[in-house]
Amino acid sequence: MAVRTATIFITLAVLFGVVWAPPVPIHGAPPPVDLELSGSGASSWNIANIKPGDSGAQMLTLRNTGYANGVLNILVSDIADTKATNPPSVPFNPDEPEELSKHLLFRPISNRLSTNIPMPATINDFPKSVSDTAKITISPIAPGETIDLAWEWRLPSTVGNAVQGNKLSFTINYTLVEMPVTPVDGGGASPQTSASPFIITSPEKQMALTVYRDGTIAETQTIAVITNLLTLGFERGTRIVTEDNSVPNELRVTLREDAPAPPPGTVIIGPVYELLFYTARGPQPVMLSQPARMILNYDMTNLPPRVTALFI
Repeated sequence: MAVRTATIFITLAVLFGVVWAPPVPIHGAPPPVDLELSGSGASSWNIANIKPGDSGAQMLTLRNTGYANGVLNILVSDIADTKATNPPSVPFNPDEPEELSKHLLFRPISNRLSTNIPMPATINDFPKSVSDTAKITISPIAPGETIDLAWEWRLPSTVGNAVQGNKLSFTINYTLVEMPVTPVDGGGASPQTSASPFIITSPEKQMALTVYRDGTIAETQTIAVITNLLTLGFERGTRIVTEDNSVPNELRVTLREDAPAPPPGTVIIGPVYELLFYTARGPQPVMLSQPARMILNYDMTNLPPRVTALFI
């Protein structure tokens, strides 16, 4: 497992700034994953004299320059509030928190970002380490792939005078980790008859199936692609090939946040998935010789009243 980290230092106060510290170079063999940042949000950005109701955004681009799929974790550290040297001369509510970190809201946005934190959130709600229960991740990021990330910030208009002149500083850490591959028992395929492992990539993991050279799956497989959400099943003997009879090497499953609005009178009650088969030429249409199974889980509490039908 390889890790590369880029750190951004933000000062917010009625001003805030960012300084990017590039990763320390590693000599010798190239790492499986490596992180490159670019764009306005990857260099210093300073905003001064913000007031309640103000908002803004900064864009940056992340690129995996390694040779393996990676998972990006967004973490924060070094959170520090600094009170104004001179307290505000205007009246303020003494019961309102003076710390800017308890008021200023942030939201990272990317079409492959997953989080279990209600957004926007204060910086105190963001994960501090990869072991935290709070998570903000972008995955998978394929070798050479570029991902756009926007940081939105907002100081609510309801904030009073208590924060006047105060400052907030913290560090944003972008940590790209090689996505582990979990072997899935492929049955009795032998090295003489099997192709390279067929990879299934999801936002949380990679799984490898052994497939014969002609694209035939050796044994029946039931795979929890996304825990408690999506399960796929393939029957023994199912052959998966492209229109030109090539064998794909990856099935990539992603969660889509940009799904079109549903028709009037309907609501979406579960995640929207995109499933794409890849060859060396990129995503390709495929044919399956037998139907595959897809099990979709959803939360019953998301059902609106007076439901007349469920459909996919």
